[in-house]
Amino acid sequence: MVSGIGVDIVSVVNMSGALKRFGARIKNRLFTEAEQLICEEKHTPAVHYSGKFAAKESFLKALQRESRGSIRWREIEVLNSPGGQPYFRFSGTAGKALEENGLCASLSLSHSGKYAIAFCLIQKS
Repeated sequence: MVSGIGVDIVSVVNMSGALKRFGARIKNRLFTEAEQLICEEKHTPAVHYSGKFAAKESFLKALQRESRGSIRWREIEVLNSPGGQPYFRFSGTAGKALEENGLCASLSLSHSGKYAIAFCLIQKS
């Protein structure tokens, strides 16, 4: 049973500008160390940061408002399987919001040179 859906699109140009302007400050606020390592290994890090941020936003949109509580950006981690498939790993309030309600979240990501888009589906486990 579907509990919620969310979609988000992020401009790579805007993310690139934010990364240049705020550097490590924005990276450390929004992304875990593992996420930063993944993005920094890529030829165009801003594209991958954009995708991960879009994924986090899509997850928050998919959650029912009362379940969001005080979820922090770094509690929503976007990683990749060995084959490259993106997936969520949750901690803190984000993890509890899903666990207490018997929910799981699926993720699809895509990006081009200009935009990154993410789709999140939350459903009963």
